[in-house]
Amino acid sequence: DEMLRIPLIIAGPEKLKQRVTINHPVSIIDVAPTIVDLFDKEVPQTYQGVSAISKKHPGIAVGTHEGRWRVTTAEWTYLSATEGRGPELYHHTDKAQQSNVIAKHPDVADRLNAKMERVAAACRRHPYQGTAIEKVMMPSKVEQGLKSLGYIQ
Repeated sequence: DEMLRIPLIIAGPEKLKQRVTINHPVSIIDVAPTIVDLFDKEVPQTYQGVSAISKKHPGIAVGTHEGRWRVTTAEWTYLSATEGRGPELYHHTDKAQQSNVIAKHPDVADRLNAKMERVAAACRRHPYQGTAIEKVMMPSKVEQGLKSLGYIQ
């Protein structure tokens, strides 16, 4: 799964003495709280994510993909329904995500959907959700490149 297999190596000053390997999925919003936690600092409440080394981390990655909510555990990937497309569930042995097994595992889909709903509700409550963000000025070549990759419109 190209959305999850992104290695992250953090090296720091002597203060960062612990060596940590995280073997569960982590969302990008969990990176900043994790770095703060590695330095034994308190994670600000304005951060949406949860430190990946915290016992509070749910062991899942949640985000959006092609306009759909996506929940990934060590074993499963669940994609929410959208107009014209039903929900999908893939086992991680199906690397290319070719075989939707939601009919065989409705209990797993229901559990992951419930987790997705909790995260979506938390995002809607977050103080920065829905605030206007001004357009970032960038060189036109960079903007064209981001557009061609589908990152911006």
